[in-house]
Amino acid sequence: MKFKMLLFMIAGTFGAQAQLSDTISWNNAAGIVNSNGIFFHNAQNDGPGYALPKEELKYLIHSSAFWFSGKDVNGQVKFTGPVFYADSTADLWPGPLVTMTATASLPSPLGQEFWDVSRTEIEDHIQHYQDAGYTVPASIASWPAHGDQSQQYSYYLAPFVDVDGDGNYMPENGDYPCIKGDYAVYTILNDKVNVHGSGGDPIGIEAHFMFYQFEEPELQNITFMDIYLHNRGTQTLYDFTVSYAMDGDLGNPNDDFVGCDTLRNLGYYYNDPVDEDALGMNGYGTAPPAFGVVSLNHTMRSFQTLKQEYLASPVEKYQRMRGYSVSGAPIIDADGNETTFEFYDNPNDAAGWSEITAGSAAGDRTSIQSVDMDVLTPFSLHKLSYAIVFAQGQDNLSSVDRLLDVCDSVQAFYDQYNNECDFLTLSTGELDPGEQLRVYPNPFNDVIRVEFTAAGEQQVEIFDLQGKCVYAGTMKSGKIEIDTRHFDPGTYLLRIVGQSGTRTELMVRR
Repeated sequence: MKFKMLLFMIAGTFGAQAQLSDTISWNNAAGIVNSNGIFFHNAQNDGPGYALPKEELKYLIHSSAFWFSGKDVNGQVKFTGPVFYADSTADLWPGPLVTMTATASLPSPLGQEFWDVSRTEIEDHIQHYQDAGYTVPASIASWPAHGDQSQQYSYYLAPFVDVDGDGNYMPENGDYPCIKGDYAVYTILNDKVNVHGSGGDPIGIEAHFMFYQFEEPELQNITFMDIYLHNRGTQTLYDFTVSYAMDGDLGNPNDDFVGCDTLRNLGYYYNDPVDEDALGMNGYGTAPPAFGVVSLNHTMRSFQTLKQEYLASPVEKYQRMRGYSVSGAPIIDADGNETTFEFYDNPNDAAGWSEITAGSAAGDRTSIQSVDMDVLTPFSLHKLSYAIVFAQGQDNLSSVDRLLDVCDSVQAFYDQYNNECDFLTLSTGELDPGEQLRVYPNPFNDVIRVEFTAAGEQQVEIFDLQGKCVYAGTMKSGKIEIDTRHFDPGTYLLRIVGQSGTRTELMVRR
């Protein structure tokens, strides 16, 4: 059971939890990131963990977690996702997985749980790494660019800029972490260290999370979240789904509503007309804001209130992730139609379906929003991007309209934000002696041909600029021909994964 307790002081609490938690707190928002995959929760007092404005100790999120689930070839559900209030329900642990066996152990072989880097530190490093007497700062020196190959961890982990092009992270030679934003917190978690507290069967995933923020005035209230999801296991999962489960506490936790915008891939929270102080929480007063989470690079499959289903079995949780009730029955909207989206209309629309028009009483809300990843293949990598958005209008309902505008602006910013980290995360390795790789033609039109002399079966994947996997296949005879007639013009990354490592090639569709 959760308890709505007195809030923490930002600096003191975050510093005291340095071994288990970290903070992303570069702009107006401050959020606690825990090493068990429970995000924006203060484990010290079971209190809320995402404040905005942080100086006023007003909170938006009590706790949240990402859930991952799908069905194997026999229809059995595999599930990874902590109950986001208790450490005892951990499904994720710090550290990478052994690449070929998808096993792990504690403590993490990387020696730490979090890596914090600012753009200012990186720029200073670029300018001065060749200076006499210069010392590489710990945030850059300890960056988890590589795993220990002698222990069979992937050599390439966190993205970095390889200044000298030798394939090795050497900050003394000018290499530096590749981050997004002006400040980033990076962590690597896996789901195989121990028995899952949720009761779910593990998948074999290694999830790299990057939380980042910008200093730009128009992004002062935004926190971005990227997930680089590696499937280190050998099983294929179908109807694979990723969900963000959240207990949103907009100030006073007992007077909230929820809704979603299917066109914007946004799930959001808003308040009744006045957000009073209550239960030790600072309310937002007579002009309460709205906030939400937007999926920036995947279409939202479902959004629903979660109620008590966070305590359900993994199979029942999977039903909720897919947009159904725990029994698998469809959700019915106000017009009697089946839907996977609850309260999908703007509450300002008197004719739409919202908690306002449904006559719901304001209260404590927990939600789940999901994206459908389709098939999770062995050794594959998927990128998911989210943003926590915030807006405050003249009253509770005008805040929703402003939130939609903010969501549009953030999506436009994300779509135009060119960052090399996505390509570097899908990083390349050097060819072993005697290996020959040929990928042609480049640029390509209707077909890509791959010829590779490495031993064993190879997984071949192609990603677009947004990190979406647009092709996945297996190369068994050292050759493969890929039909690319359905590809849009643009730049793609072709990735080959096998026993000898990972190779990547940038490809251009004319």
